[in-house]
Amino acid sequence: MALMFRRFISSSALLRDFPTLATPIPMKFQPVLDTPELQSIQQKARGPWKELTNEEMVKLYRATFPLSFKEIKLDAKKDNWKVFFGTCIGISVGVVLSEILRRTFGPEKPPTVDNPEWEAATKERLLRQKANPIEGISSKYAKHAS
Repeated sequence: MALMFRRFISSSALLRDFPTLATPIPMKFQPVLDTPELQSIQQKARGPWKELTNEEMVKLYRATFPLSFKEIKLDAKKDNWKVFFGTCIGISVGVVLSEILRRTFGPEKPPTVDNPEWEAATKERLLRQKANPIEGISSKYAKHAS
């Protein structure tokens, strides 16, 4: 059983199509060397690399990789202010929309708790529940059995 399972895993399409280090770069990622100068440098690079000058190596490298990691990071840092202000505007719009929705579809008026009817109803409920019978409201109105 284990042998069948191992054979299934080793021959599965998922592992067969898994890229390895030996796989060449797909054509869509290969550099486009469209100028005759770059094509001649590439032909020269197919031979010994000691024949290339430093300028030719840099030109070939820049044709393959237009931006270095440092330049990519610097380009990304240029747009930080846009991200910051976009986030601030998005949060502001969200707050305003939620406030509009709350006022439009929310409750008409919050319940008041400072009227005498509410206080009497609360006192009656606490006495019914016998809330805090030792020192609280229920101790003042409790009927003591003596």
